[in-house]
Amino acid sequence: MATLERFECKKCGQCCIGDGIVILKDEDINRISDYLKIDREIFLREYAIMAGNEYWVKDNENKACVFLKGNGCSIHSVKPIQCRDYPDRWRSTRLIDFCEGFKTETDEKE
Repeated sequence: MATLERFECKKCGQCCIGDGIVILKDEDINRISDYLKIDREIFLREYAIMAGNEYWVKDNENKACVFLKGNGCSIHSVKPIQCRDYPDRWRSTRLIDFCEGFKTETDEKE
C-alpha cells in the first residue's frame, strides 16, 4: 500500500499526465507570466482555459500539462501552488498507482 511516508519524487512526470485539472490562483498567474516574461493576458490566452470563475492550466493533445517537457516541468521553480502541494495536500488513487515516487523495491519485485 502506498503511503506518504514512503513517497520520494522520482521526477517521472506521471502527476502531470491524464485526467484532472490544475487550478491557477491569481498569484500563480502573475508568478508564471512574470517568469515567462509575457503579459498576463497573453499567458491566459496561451496556457490557460476559463472554467466557470477560475482558470485551469491547459493540457496538450496527449492530456499532459502544457508545461511538461519530457518528464520535467518547464516552469518548476514557479509551478502552480496545486503542483507544489503534491502529494502533501492532495493525491489521487490513479497517481498512487502510477507515480514512481510511491513505489518501493518491494512493490517492484511483486
